Amino acid sequence: MSILLLDEEAKDDVSVNKLHGILVQDEASLNEMESRISQFIQRSEKEEGILYCVQCHYSTPRLSHLKEHIENHLEDFLHPCKHCQQTFKTRKRRRHHIDKAHLNKVRKSRKQIKIGEWQCDNCMFNTHNKSYLENHMGSCHLS
Repeated sequence: MSILLLDEEAKDDVSVNKLHGILVQDEASLNEMESRISQFIQRSEKEEGILYCVQCHYSTPRLSHLKEHIENHLEDFLHPCKHCQQTFKTRKRRRHHIDKAHLNKVRKSRKQIKIGEWQCDNCMFNTHNKSYLENHMGSCHLS
């Protein structure tokens, strides 16, 4: 894998893993990755509203899907899991890992207190949306 060369000032803002590339874990590294992603995006001249990847010509009308796809082409960025030591090439793979490896453990700690309301077993948090409770559990109660 190649390593992105940074000037001295940028090195202070971005964590660099010399074996694998940049660990995307702060605003500076996220901005650098977004800047690189934008270099792969092209608007279709033939079809209105269609975006495509200049690397492989994957196309979609959704910018978020294209950005997610382009992360597969970037060699210099890794996304660390905040709960363990693993790193992932894309944010999507990291989300999948967190969901499977870490959130499954806390999903057992949720309960429906009445129709349309969900409460955390670890604190007083409650919500009308089960996915909000899962987000709460993942951000507040994972060790």
